[in-house]
Amino acid sequence: MKLPATPPDLSELLVEATREDPTFLIGARPVDDKGRYLHWDEMRHRKPPEGLSHQRWWLSTAFARHSMAQSFR
Repeated sequence: MKLPATPPDLSELLVEATREDPTFLIGARPVDDKGRYLHWDEMRHRKPPEGLSHQRWWLSTAFARHSMAQSFR
């Protein structure tokens, strides 16, 4: 069985993004344009939205997912 690829480190991507222009995070969505909740292993093989690299697409998706996360006690 093939193991899925490990996603890029979000903290490293965030540091890199804050050095440049982090406005790509505005309007980020937790799913792709077809409503699919993709893991990095699938996302890295698809065409990213215009103006984003695969790493920035992953970072913006992770931020959107994190903002929707709920804590259960």
